[in-house]
Amino acid sequence: MHLRIAYTDVLYVEASSNYTKLHTAQKTYLTQVSISRWEKELPDHLFCKVHRSFIISVAHLQCFDKDSIYLGEVVIPFVNRYRLTLLEKIKVIHKPDMDCIIKKPNLRIASR
Repeated sequence: MHLRIAYTDVLYVEASSNYTKLHTAQKTYLTQVSISRWEKELPDHLFCKVHRSFIISVAHLQCFDKDSIYLGEVVIPFVNRYRLTLLEKIKVIHKPDMDCIIKKPNLRIASR
């Protein structure tokens, strides 16, 4: 069975044994696609690997700290190895009175 899921609906992809779980706000789908294949197939400007077992939607990222990514109520582990890649995909704003760093997406200006 094949389903079409919009990239904008995907919150994150999680490796789980020999499978991966594709998480949306409405449902979690179990797939037989490897995390490395998801990493190659998902648009690079919309998704970022943040842990060996997790790829997140940059659009759904609310904030992060040195160890965790926050996507609403979901907390995902974050390792230093992927930090630079994530920082390149987002513009970071740090507010001293907050416990984590919030992000503002990088805007791409279309060429004319």
